[in-house]
Amino acid sequence: MGANKYTFKELLDECTVEIPVLQRDYVQGNSKNKKAETIGKDFATFLVSELRKENPAEILLSFVYGKKVNDDEADTVEKNRENLEMLLETVSQFAGQNGFVLSREIRRKDEQRNTFVPFDGQQRLTTLFLLHFLVYVYVRNDAEWLMNFLYKTRNTSRDFLDALRHNKNDFRKENWNQDFTQYIEDRPWFFEEWKEDPTVASMISMLEKFRSEISNNNLEQSIHNIFKNLEAESILTFDYLDIEEHDLDDILYIKMNASGLDLTDFEKFKSWLIETVEESNSQRDKTCKNPIKLSVSDWKEQLDTDWYDLFWKHNKGNTDASLYSFFKQMILFKVISQKIPFKTPKEDVEVARKKLEDKKKEIYSVLNSNETVQFDFFLKNRLISNEYLNFIFNILKFLLSKDFVKAETVILKYWNDTFFQEIKSFSEILVNRFTYSSADNKDRFNLTDRTFVFAVLHYFNILSEKGESYDDDRFRDWIRVIRNLVYNSTIDDPSRFFEAVQSIVDFGDKCLIARDHLTHEKFIAFFSEIQRREEVRKNSSDFVYWQDDFVEAEKNKYFYGQIAFLIDMSTSEGVPNLESFRKYFKALAKIFSEENLKMQFLISRAFLTKSIKWIPGHETDRWLLCRNAFGNARERNENWRKVFNHENIEQGTEFLKGFINDNLSDLNLENIIMKRKSSVNDWRRLLLEYPEELQYCSQGLIKYNEGGNYIRLLGSSQINHNHRELRTSILFNQYLRKFFALDDNDYKHQRSDVGCYIEMKHNEALLRIRFGYKTHVFEVFEITLKEDDTSEEKTIPPEDLSNIYPELDQQIKKMNTFIVKQNHD
Repeated sequence: MGANKYTFKELLDECTVEIPVLQRDYVQGNSKNKKAETIGKDFATFLVSELRKENPAEILLSFVYGKKVNDDEADTVEKNRENLEMLLETVSQFAGQNGFVLSREIRRKDEQRNTFVPFDGQQRLTTLFLLHFLVYVYVRNDAEWLMNFLYKTRNTSRDFLDALRHNKNDFRKENWNQDFTQYIEDRPWFFEEWKEDPTVASMISMLEKFRSEISNNNLEQSIHNIFKNLEAESILTFDYLDIEEHDLDDILYIKMNASGLDLTDFEKFKSWLIETVEESNSQRDKTCKNPIKLSVSDWKEQLDTDWYDLFWKHNKGNTDASLYSFFKQMILFKVISQKIPFKTPKEDVEVARKKLEDKKKEIYSVLNSNETVQFDFFLKNRLISNEYLNFIFNILKFLLSKDFVKAETVILKYWNDTFFQEIKSFSEILVNRFTYSSADNKDRFNLTDRTFVFAVLHYFNILSEKGESYDDDRFRDWIRVIRNLVYNSTIDDPSRFFEAVQSIVDFGDKCLIARDHLTHEKFIAFFSEIQRREEVRKNSSDFVYWQDDFVEAEKNKYFYGQIAFLIDMSTSEGVPNLESFRKYFKALAKIFSEENLKMQFLISRAFLTKSIKWIPGHETDRWLLCRNAFGNARERNENWRKVFNHENIEQGTEFLKGFINDNLSDLNLENIIMKRKSSVNDWRRLLLEYPEELQYCSQGLIKYNEGGNYIRLLGSSQINHNHRELRTSILFNQYLRKFFALDDNDYKHQRSDVGCYIEMKHNEALLRIRFGYKTHVFEVFEITLKEDDTSEEKTIPPEDLSNIYPELDQQIKKMNTFIVKQNHD
């Protein structure tokens, strides 16, 4: 058949029309898309206004492109062709090895082909189906011949069309006074989930548009004229072209999409991918040295059915974008796991490594962006290959397997809100966190999360490659170990991300029996040495019966998978004790509860009631009053883990044990502070009484001088950044600000070693108040401003202050500065 004119009824009388799996959604009339809705409304208005005329002009709806296949081949013809190609390729290779040349040609038998598969024209054909359905049911109550119009894109679309035809009586003339949108959704045969299918939603919208247009001007006459014109042979037609007869490429439909919306990036990529794979395997392509042979034979169909439905289920409004981003990220995982060739000469290793690193960063910047990737980029960088595609398809296949249901339960247990967030579905997170829909990418995985996700997918891929059976216990072992390693290592830039992924790839299939390899601290590269050592230790025979307790402790929000210090606390004379572990874990879990962590420096202040030995850096003059930050491992490492993991146990685990044992009957930290602060009579008392002063320590640092008699509250790690002196800050905030109506500008913080001071006007005088570095008392000065903008200070002796400025003297004397003559324990 060449290019011929057909009416819609003539086409369906001659053959079945089957919208294939490789087509996108029907979108005309879609109310969620202004462009599609406008197209649908305009098309419906045009058709009805012309067809209701007694003698309309001919309406030609341009070309419909496609091909005809046998009914029994429609779903399997391409799959069978591929299988035959692979079989003949094997036979051809065998022939070549034995001195023969095998000529071969695959050609379908010249049989009657009676199923038409459109590549372009889906939108128009579907709209024509809907119009014919309404008119023929109204006039003749006839929809039998419309059974030859089928959808194979998605089960919900197919089921809706079947239900529509089988319930044609609901569309008789007596029901045409109702809005079909609500009317259809209220039918008992209509399933709620169909609302989420964009094809179904668009079909319902177009049915209502046709009903509305036809009804608005003499319904009976209009619909009978439309019926007569649809029956005519030359009123409403389109040109039909069989692309096989014209030796055209199936991929042509990409360029013939004028009736609907533009193809999405994923649709273009998918079509190009199919063409690229087929060309690589075509015997006509004599230049192809590495044909692509894939582990999933029906991958093309899966991309439009089961795999597509997986993404559609989790991201109905942006399915194609999710799939496109998923493909890019999976390819990126494979790119960054590449290594320099094994046989690279030793003298060239560094050059090769630098070159590969630069190439990875280039590809990373492209695939990790929101931009469309040019097809040439994939080819130039060899990103379409057996290895890359099989990795992606193995994962997609596993995500839809029964084993994944079990694996997901394990993931949700171990990848809980301590490490990521509370989630109900790993596949849903996988779908949506690879979709970059927001300008600030706030919903994206960070590099640490991505590393963990890769470790999970790596396991799934290895299972598929090895043909191994899924085992819950073994997967649990891998997830727990790799989670602890990933989240307790610093992965905060692309280079470290590349190294982390590479180390997982190098670990290879050992992930299937991870515990068997936890025998020494170098069992895997890159990750935190402290954490690797801990994982080996926890796997030893000493802790066979501790594993459930370890799991519980690891998921504590602050401990974050790192609990070796708890094992240390529960070990006496080299012998670990499980009951001691439980005791100290329970106590520390209460101390480091989410409630306490929300109150910055509460834990530090409670610990100060006992001593200063625990304070990191207390051997120097820059002390760390640990902050409660716990956004990632680095924040923990820079704060409380300095105490947990201190090499001097007196400053670490022994202090913690002592604090717990002292307060075991009541570990409420506020109660501990209230109960014990009266026995503290040095600088610590000031922080116990005035905790709000610690707000100025943005990094938790203080500068400790004069045995605690002179304390600076550091705004940064260096003294050349803003800081305040503790006692003047308290005097200002607690005693002078309200009494003398001062404001923030009256406290002069400093950015150097110069002392901070308060500056205020009182009784027409300008006064300056300092806390003496050596005198350890408040010093008051009268300030005289000079013409050259300098100032002169005149000291007011303490014995005169009460006479000259009695109100100020009274406020200063109210404050206890807790000065001591020597350093405390």
